[in-house]
Amino acid sequence: MEVLEAGGSYRDLDRNGQDLSGQDLEGCSFSNCLFQGARLRGANLRESVFSNCSFFDPQAGIASELNYAELTGARFSRCDLSTATLAHSNAYDVHFEHCQLQGSDFSGTDFALSIGRRSTLVRASFSGCNMSYADLSNTNLNEATLSNCRLVEALLHNTDLSGADLKGSDLSNIHASALVLKGADLRGGTFNNIDPRTVDLQGVRIEPEQVAYLLGALGIIVD
Repeated sequence: MEVLEAGGSYRDLDRNGQDLSGQDLEGCSFSNCLFQGARLRGANLRESVFSNCSFFDPQAGIASELNYAELTGARFSRCDLSTATLAHSNAYDVHFEHCQLQGSDFSGTDFALSIGRRSTLVRASFSGCNMSYADLSNTNLNEATLSNCRLVEALLHNTDLSGADLKGSDLSNIHASALVLKGADLRGGTFNNIDPRTVDLQGVRIEPEQVAYLLGALGIIVD
């Protein structure tokens, strides 16, 4: 079996069900590779690139574990990470593009980079992803990009999305206690249960036709 090394380039690799926990895969490039049911707990995936890779077996319903992984600067494009667990990983400047992330667990993931003793910089991008039922609870996504994503039934408890780019995203039926949306851009998106009485919406950008979504959460009917 081919040994994986940091900085390597791999195509059509099959690592289904294997334990890759703690391995140093920094700067690797993976294309059309299989990691269904694999364990990558605590693996170093910094600056690695994954294209058309699968981390989920739809027939067996088995997903991969990436809890506590180092995902700083990692790139995922058209990958299937359905129900994958990425909790408590380091994910500053991570990018997901057109990925299947439904039911994935990002709870407690750190998308920030500490600058000095009291300042942090958050950078993360999710574009065109299916994130239905995903768990983003207890995360700081201040000014992150989550554009054109499907976030139906997503868990956003204690999630900071202040200043985030949510343009074109579907946030229908989200579960979100202590959600922060201050200054977020919701233009072109869909939402039906964001309650202005409990969510800070100061500076939020919406389009005129979206006003009814907010009024509906207050029980106001717009004819």
